[in-house]
Amino acid sequence: MNTTPTAAVLVEYSDSLKQSLQDFVKQENKKVTPELFSIIENVAKTGATCYPWELLKELLYFKLNEIFDIFKQSYIEQQQNQSYSPQSPSSNVNNNNKDKDEEMTKIKNQMNTSTLLQMQQQFLDTFMEFKEPPFTIQRLCELILDYKLYTSFSKYLCAVEKMANVTSTLPPLSTPDEVAEYNKNIWKN
Repeated sequence: MNTTPTAAVLVEYSDSLKQSLQDFVKQENKKVTPELFSIIENVAKTGATCYPWELLKELLYFKLNEIFDIFKQSYIEQQQNQSYSPQSPSSNVNNNNKDKDEEMTKIKNQMNTSTLLQMQQQFLDTFMEFKEPPFTIQRLCELILDYKLYTSFSKYLCAVEKMANVTSTLPPLSTPDEVAEYNKNIWKN
């Protein structure tokens, strides 16, 4: 067992990052730059936010939508591949049953897709209603960073959805002085 103490991770604040976040929110064609991504990484490491929530929320919302789109596309392709099954010529006897089975599979997949899309929209709506960062902000940022660990849209969506099923919030550190005080206290502990 390693008993070496690990270094505390500090909250990173800079006026230039805040300005980048403000510029991002105003952009019509948004793109998450490495410096903006570093904000998400820092929240995932520290659990603390130090930028205005209305700005950070837009960044997280955008990034979550990007990830949802990746999963959605993969999910739809997977469903299409499952519903397509070439028939051999010797299977003419059971064609009616196979046609019915394929139709039922299509209906089932459409229902699953519809349910997932409803869950996604409910999560995004709930997320955007938060007036301050949810208590689960650190885990939410971890899920954004580590989304590739999830192999299916439904599993990822369920994990993310849990992050919005909270009512507690964490007020952001709103000034550079608060960030400095927070970091100073981290080193004391």
